[in-house]
Amino acid sequence: MTKNTEQTNRIEREFTPDERQHWEKARDEEERGKSENIAAAKARKAQAVLERHPVVLEILQQLSIAKEEQGLSYADLTERTGIERSSLARLLNSGTNPKLLTLEALAKALGKNLKVTVTD
Repeated sequence: MTKNTEQTNRIEREFTPDERQHWEKARDEEERGKSENIAAAKARKAQAVLERHPVVLEILQQLSIAKEEQGLSYADLTERTGIERSSLARLLNSGTNPKLLTLEALAKALGKNLKVTVTD
């Protein structure tokens, strides 16, 4: 079905099933690429933050080890902390820059104490 639009003077028609499939696939690939690029950029940013703050990285590693030693799942920690599973996974795996209260809640859920000191 073709029609001539007066405003643009161009002919429009419906896609054939093959054309629709082709363009939908191309659109999906482009969206997936954007998502992967965004995720990679966030991971690089988180890693850069942690490289500047090795103490935070060490705390996260210790908490991750405690989780594994206790055989706890992210679902278990979610139940104990109220922190979403995806947030916990991102925190312990990719090392996002956590708030002190988040570290404290996670440590408590693992039966650990978080001690922060300032020294000269």
